[in-house]
Amino acid sequence: MVGDHKKALQTLSLHNLIDLHMEYDHKVKCIIPSNELLQLQNLETIDVRRCKLVEEVFEVEGTNEGTNNESQIVVEIPNLRLVELSSLKSLKYIWKSNQRRVLKFPNLTTLFIYDCGSLKHVFTSSMVIGKIEEEDEVKEEMELFPCLKSLKLEALVSLKGFCSGKVNFSWPLLHTLEVPACPEITDMLLLQH
Repeated sequence: MVGDHKKALQTLSLHNLIDLHMEYDHKVKCIIPSNELLQLQNLETIDVRRCKLVEEVFEVEGTNEGTNNESQIVVEIPNLRLVELSSLKSLKYIWKSNQRRVLKFPNLTTLFIYDCGSLKHVFTSSMVIGKIEEEDEVKEEMELFPCLKSLKLEALVSLKGFCSGKVNFSWPLLHTLEVPACPEITDMLLLQH
């Protein structure tokens, strides 16, 4: 998808979309709007490059607006395998923190983020941890990336860490981890095998 992103998404439904490639679109701020999140059942790849105004990849604000349900909503993108984000100078969020809406990527195998100078954390703890509202308010870890094999974070000059909270990640399939040219990292990962 290249060109006038907002107009294109207003007239298209993304339910058949398999590959999303966007490059040199200097108008769009969000790649996937909240009203299309549930339509991404066939999406396999996201490749976004050199879009100078992009601040967010997945917009979760507004998902299921109008419902009074206080419980957590999990939106699963089941076929997404590859995410590449490159030279997005304004990127601040993969998706904004929202404890009631969590995205889940059960088949993501490759995550590559390069030269996104405004990104401080790939995720926040509220994106990763699902709240179970019971009597004692137990928090559980969500398995967002059970199939992740390759993680590369490169030339992210503002990146302080993978996650803004103290979260343990269990990625038994991870075999490649590269983090070159990220000078501000203070907390990288808490990994469990």
